[in-house]
Amino acid sequence: VNGGSYVLKIIQDATGGEGLTLGSGCTWLVSGGGGGAITPSTGANAVDSLVFMYDGSNCLANFAKNFN
Repeated sequence: VNGGSYVLKIIQDATGGEGLTLGSGCTWLVSGGGGGAITPSTGANAVDSLVFMYDGSNCLANFAKNFN
């Protein structure tokens, strides 16, 4: 939704090693020069956070890894 803010908790399963591809419904702009891509933690049961807002065309994102 235009103007919406979202928080996603990303959890690896007990095996780990899964990747994540950002959707195509907006242009992703990731804080810190992420180039529109993120690399999630790959360890078993790893927890990451993706926080973003949508401005009608861009998804402005902050990504944090390895919560423990």
